[in-house]
Amino acid sequence: MVHCAHRNRAVGDSYTSDMAITDTVIHEIDVLRRLLDDDYVAVQVLYPRKTRNASDHLHDPQLVMMETAKGIRIDVEVFVNCKYGCDIQCEVVGGPAARASARAPA
Repeated sequence: MVHCAHRNRAVGDSYTSDMAITDTVIHEIDVLRRLLDDDYVAVQVLYPRKTRNASDHLHDPQLVMMETAKGIRIDVEVFVNCKYGCDIQCEVVGGPAARASARAPA
Protein backbone atom coordinates (compact mmCIF):
# COMPACT_ATOMS: atom_id res chain seq x y z
CA MET A 1 0.00 0.00 0.00
CA VAL A 2 1.14 3.52 -0.75
CA HIS A 3 -0.14 6.55 1.14
CA CYS A 4 0.62 10.07 -0.07
CA ALA A 5 -0.34 13.43 1.33
CA HIS A 6 -0.14 16.57 -0.78
CA ARG A 7 -0.88 19.73 1.20
CA ASN A 8 -0.53 23.35 0.12
CA ARG A 9 -0.91 26.51 2.15
CA ALA A 10 -3.65 27.96 -0.05
CA VAL A 11 -4.80 28.24 -3.66
CA GLY A 12 -6.55 31.10 -5.44
CA ASP A 13 -10.23 31.42 -6.22
CA SER A 14 -9.65 30.25 -9.79
CA TYR A 15 -8.57 26.80 -8.52
CA THR A 16 -11.42 24.30 -8.98
CA SER A 17 -12.18 20.81 -7.63
CA ASP A 18 -11.07 19.06 -10.83
CA MET A 19 -7.73 20.90 -10.67
CA ALA A 20 -6.95 18.96 -7.48
CA ILE A 21 -6.59 15.96 -9.82
CA THR A 22 -5.36 17.55 -13.06
CA ASP A 23 -2.89 20.03 -11.50
CA THR A 24 -1.95 18.56 -8.11
CA VAL A 25 -2.46 14.78 -7.77
CA ILE A 26 -1.35 14.24 -11.38
CA HIS A 27 2.25 14.24 -10.13
CA GLU A 28 1.62 11.34 -7.75
CA ILE A 29 -0.38 9.52 -10.44
CA ASP A 30 2.47 9.82 -12.93
CA VAL A 31 5.38 9.11 -10.58
CA LEU A 32 3.79 6.13 -8.83
CA ARG A 33 2.78 4.52 -12.11
CA ARG A 34 6.40 4.67 -13.24
CA LEU A 35 7.91 3.62 -9.90
CA LEU A 36 5.56 0.66 -9.53
CA ASP A 37 5.73 -0.26 -13.25
CA ASP A 38 2.00 -0.89 -13.06
CA ASP A 39 -1.20 0.51 -14.57
CA TYR A 40 -4.27 1.75 -12.72
CA VAL A 41 -7.45 -0.30 -12.96
CA ALA A 42 -9.71 1.58 -10.54
CA VAL A 43 -9.91 5.10 -9.11
CA GLN A 44 -12.32 6.62 -6.62
CA VAL A 45 -12.42 10.21 -5.36
CA LEU A 46 -14.05 10.93 -2.01
CA TYR A 47 -15.09 14.33 -0.76
CA PRO A 48 -15.04 14.52 3.04
CA ARG A 49 -16.47 17.56 4.83
CA LYS A 50 -14.82 20.56 3.21
CA THR A 51 -12.63 22.99 5.06
CA ARG A 52 -13.97 26.44 5.80
CA ASN A 53 -10.92 27.82 3.96
CA ALA A 54 -12.09 26.48 0.58
CA SER A 55 -13.95 28.60 -1.97
CA ASP A 56 -17.63 27.77 -2.43
CA HIS A 57 -16.89 25.99 -5.73
CA LEU A 58 -13.98 23.88 -4.36
CA HIS A 59 -14.21 20.49 -2.63
CA ASP A 60 -11.20 20.54 -0.32
CA PRO A 61 -9.79 18.22 0.95
CA GLN A 62 -10.17 15.26 -1.40
CA LEU A 63 -9.16 11.63 -1.00
CA VAL A 64 -8.10 9.76 -4.13
CA MET A 65 -7.99 5.97 -3.87
CA MET A 66 -6.41 4.00 -6.71
CA GLU A 67 -5.75 0.34 -7.37
CA THR A 68 -3.21 -1.06 -9.81
CA ALA A 69 -3.42 -4.18 -11.95
CA LYS A 70 -1.01 -5.93 -9.54
CA GLY A 71 -3.32 -5.14 -6.61
CA ILE A 72 -1.40 -2.27 -5.05
CA ARG A 73 -3.63 0.24 -3.22
CA ILE A 74 -2.67 3.91 -3.40
CA ASP A 75 -4.35 6.53 -1.23
CA VAL A 76 -3.63 10.19 -1.90
CA GLU A 77 -4.86 12.96 0.36
CA VAL A 78 -4.92 16.34 -1.36
CA PHE A 79 -5.62 19.38 0.81
CA VAL A 80 -4.85 22.61 -1.00
CA ASN A 81 -6.02 25.06 1.68
CA CYS A 82 -4.37 23.66 4.81
CA LYS A 83 -2.95 27.11 5.70
CA TYR A 84 0.25 25.87 7.38
CA GLY A 85 2.58 25.54 4.38
CA CYS A 86 3.50 23.07 1.66
CA ASP A 87 3.86 19.47 2.81
CA ILE A 88 4.27 16.56 0.40
CA GLN A 89 4.81 13.06 1.79
CA CYS A 90 4.77 9.54 0.46
CA GLU A 91 4.92 6.33 2.46
CA VAL A 92 5.12 2.76 1.18
CA VAL A 93 3.71 0.15 3.55
CA GLY A 94 4.17 -3.57 2.90
CA GLY A 95 5.97 -6.41 4.60
CA PRO A 96 8.39 -5.83 7.51
CA ALA A 97 11.24 -4.87 5.18
CA ALA A 98 9.13 -2.95 2.66
CA ARG A 99 8.33 0.24 4.58
CA ALA A 100 9.82 3.42 3.19
CA SER A 101 8.99 7.05 3.66
CA ALA A 102 9.83 10.13 1.66
CA ARG A 103 9.14 13.78 2.28
CA ALA A 104 9.63 16.62 -0.17
CA PRO A 105 11.52 19.64 1.19
CA ALA A 106 9.28 22.58 2.05
